[in-house]
Amino acid sequence: MKTQNKSSNLTAVALLVLSALFSISLLLQPFDFGAMGPGKDNLFYKLGKMLYSVYGFSSILIPIFLMIAGLSCFSAKWTIFVEFYSFWCVLFVFCAIIISLFA
Repeated sequence: MKTQNKSSNLTAVALLVLSALFSISLLLQPFDFGAMGPGKDNLFYKLGKMLYSVYGFSSILIPIFLMIAGLSCFSAKWTIFVEFYSFWCVLFVFCAIIISLFA
């Protein structure tokens, strides 16, 4: 395995782990899991609360973008399609965040 593939795979795994962390954190918010009881104010609940309070509804797009970026890192070849897709994902996420901040 080439060094470039190892670093690409390591980056992909890191992005997928971050995506899973943010997804779990955001899923805890509607259920109020972690708001009271023995697991009160755990790390996941605090992270999800912070993300939702800052970005609002568009915070759901953050784990989706991280997942798409992680999956595209697994591609053996960086093509124009992958670059085009990644660019539009980034643009869409940041436009949604900007719109939610000024709305």
